[in-house]
Amino acid sequence: VRFEITDQNDEVVRKDLTSDEDGKLLVDNLKPGKYQLAETESIDGYQKKNKPYPFTIEIAQKTPAEIKVINDLKTGAVQLTKLGEKNEVLEGAEFKLVDANGKEMKT
Repeated sequence: VRFEITDQNDEVVRKDLTSDEDGKLLVDNLKPGKYQLAETESIDGYQKKNKPYPFTIEIAQKTPAEIKVINDLKTGAVQLTKLGEKNEVLEGAEFKLVDANGKEMKT
């Protein structure tokens, strides 16, 4: 996942930042001040977050500021058609959608 950091004047101070194989990203050598982290690109199958994550770097800060960005899975769709044994469309059929555990999701 790719990110950029802007300062309080909306100037990009770091760009093309990429999370590692553990989903982590460490950005060091930021001067004290107010910043925003923004996701610029997600990976296949996940929705990109379109909101900035504000954070502050304090003078003499001892530990890194921590931000958790949780990306939701992209949703999909299914189209169901009820057919009779002669391949004719059967109007008025009702369906129930269940998950892998048999829990009803939608009727």
